[in-house]
Amino acid sequence: MSVSTTSITSGSSSKLIVNTDTDETPDVGNGASCVIQQVKIDNTNNASALTYLRLYNLNSTTGLTIGSAQPNMVLVAAGGTVASYVFPQGITFNSGIVMAAVQEAGTAGATGPAAAVTTTILLT
Repeated sequence: MSVSTTSITSGSSSKLIVNTDTDETPDVGNGASCVIQQVKIDNTNNASALTYLRLYNLNSTTGLTIGSAQPNMVLVAAGGTVASYVFPQGITFNSGIVMAAVQEAGTAGATGPAAAVTTTILLT
């Protein structure tokens, strides 16, 4: 796990969450209520494999089982690409953000990407 949080000092309460090792092991990205503005999934190290980023409205990984727990949001990045998602109105996660990345779509499956995936989330 390598998750870092940077406060953006532009007069707003924005934060930039960067996880340089997003995989099947869930990581807490933010432990409190927040609004997701933008998500970037860097899947360039996985040339031919899709990566699915699962986001959970949780403030802890306690009791979370990847492969059976229903994610609140699933975003995909094609193999060898960087996928960017922008949410102009924002998406509220009331509890926080826990993230994991897998090779399978939906809820089932817990196989992590073969190579490192970096996830960047801009939130307020």
